[in-house]
Amino acid sequence: MKKILYVGYRDNSHSSAGGYDSIIGNPETDCLMGENVPFGFIPVSKRGKILNVIFLGIISRFKRLRYTVVHYFYGDTLVVPFLRLNKHKTVATLHLNIEEERRCKSSFIKALRSLDGIVVLSTNQKRILKEKYNLDSVFIPHGFNRPKFKKVESGLNKSKINVCVLGQNYRDYDTMETIIKFCLEHRNDICFHMIGQPQRIKEQFYNYCNVVVYPRIPDDKYFSVVNDCDYSFLPLTFATANNALLEAGFLGTASILPQIPGVEDYGAPSPLNLYYSNMAEAKKLFVSLKKRNKSLDLIRFCEENFLWDNVYYKLNDYYKTLMDK
Repeated sequence: MKKILYVGYRDNSHSSAGGYDSIIGNPETDCLMGENVPFGFIPVSKRGKILNVIFLGIISRFKRLRYTVVHYFYGDTLVVPFLRLNKHKTVATLHLNIEEERRCKSSFIKALRSLDGIVVLSTNQKRILKEKYNLDSVFIPHGFNRPKFKKVESGLNKSKINVCVLGQNYRDYDTMETIIKFCLEHRNDICFHMIGQPQRIKEQFYNYCNVVVYPRIPDDKYFSVVNDCDYSFLPLTFATANNALLEAGFLGTASILPQIPGVEDYGAPSPLNLYYSNMAEAKKLFVSLKKRNKSLDLIRFCEENFLWDNVYYKLNDYYKTLMDK
């Protein structure tokens, strides 16, 4: 009997350095990837992806008896409960806000109750699971490794204060637009670089003269832009693992973040990153921004806390705890 089987898929919206599928790099493990079962060609963002998820779930249930631990690393799609077996443990990682509207929510909660272990990616998720559903879980952070890329010309105007705006999950676009408008009037030397946004957001911000809206760009260009920016702006509505925050941090680019529950799980303390609690504080912060050098202390913080090798150790320790029960 082999030890661990990871079950999940690659979300191609992530950069080469991002994505929780890097969990499969854990030594002495096997993986069952959605790309290798029927309908694996369907992107994560498409509705048809559910067909791939269904097949992945069916096949994994047949395979699970060959392993001591089966870990569904994108557990937010589970809806069918598992039969608990003493010799086999089933684990899932949850990425999303448990409280958000979703189809089959009652079935999802029943599936969670049938698991032997639940990994969450923020202390806020852990609190919600316990307080609202009396479900125990363990917080083990999302892993990351320093991006590897060939430095190319980013095209940024180095005389301006450049702020990248990365990704789209749990983003407060109202706050983002308010700050962009505010900077037009009070800080016209700040330029925002929006990457990885949905089409409607690209269209919404395209005509602002202090905003550069990017199409999907190769990783070399993407990381070169992030590296050359002075700051990353992440107006989050909910704090869970955030690839954009880790991408910036591993490059030494400071992030501007709201002070919301769970954000401290990944955000380095001030002044390595900058924080605001309300709109007035956010405006005051942007008024005071200055050109900023790369922070070696920020890079060190990220490497000490989020390298995948360290996360593998924590996961394996958790698996051992489950097997001892």
